[in-house]
Amino acid sequence: MTGFRRWLRANLWALVAVAALGTASAVYAFGFDWRDYQERNPTQPIEIARGDTGELGAARFVIDDVIVLEGDSADGRRYGVTAGTDVVVADLRITPDPEGGEDDYAFCDVVYRAPSPDGEREWWPQTTNPTSYPDPGESAFGCQVGFGPEYRIRMYFTVPAGAAEGGYVQVTTPEELPRALRLR
Repeated sequence: MTGFRRWLRANLWALVAVAALGTASAVYAFGFDWRDYQERNPTQPIEIARGDTGELGAARFVIDDVIVLEGDSADGRRYGVTAGTDVVVADLRITPDPEGGEDDYAFCDVVYRAPSPDGEREWWPQTTNPTSYPDPGESAFGCQVGFGPEYRIRMYFTVPAGAAEGGYVQVTTPEELPRALRLR
């Protein structure tokens, strides 16, 4: 028997343990990235026209209006939009799960996506209004779909000038991935 075979036979269980631990470590490490990948790249989009209702789980979503304030236009200057950018103002109506209770907190992610020469780009909403465009009288902050009455939310997305063309508002919930709503 050669030296390598003896060494292999003597260390077989250690090698098996290293292989198993290495595989388990890779699965553990990349498992978090897989969920993030699925959340950002849902594979089953559902197209919803403006004014129509889309459903994810027991929650319902309607996009009431989308306004693009172009920074290099008269309206953009009027509302203080930074030159070279556009601000997308999206008004959504959200009806949380009617069967949910106060302990049923579930969130959703809302992004603005639009085609570009390099593939689709996405923008997350601003946490505050980046313009002087009027805020609605009552508007919620954040997207909660676990329980509660219907509410409206206004979101602001700052994009490069002209980048909003052909875009849509995408809504995802972790429980419904890989499904997503594309509200136009």
